[in-house]
Amino acid sequence: MFVHISPEPEALGESISTLKFAERVSTIELGAARANKESGEVKELKEQIASLKETIARMKDGELEHFKQPSNRTTRGRKLPRDDFSST
Repeated sequence: MFVHISPEPEALGESISTLKFAERVSTIELGAARANKESGEVKELKEQIASLKETIARMKDGELEHFKQPSNRTTRGRKLPRDDFSST
């Protein structure tokens, strides 16, 4: 690691802070590099995302119209209660 400190007296605080940081960094030990073994999981999740996006697109295009509620809100001749609680 390289650090840059300034010889200017006005930068003394920043230089000391930088040197303390460099000292802390020098104590860190890194382990051996490993290959990313999540590639199969990541691929599966990306496929699920693509599938969900396709489903949403079909819903927006109206392919799944049968999921929508009827506009008159009746069931077997009975009116269903209103959702908005407004007085009519």
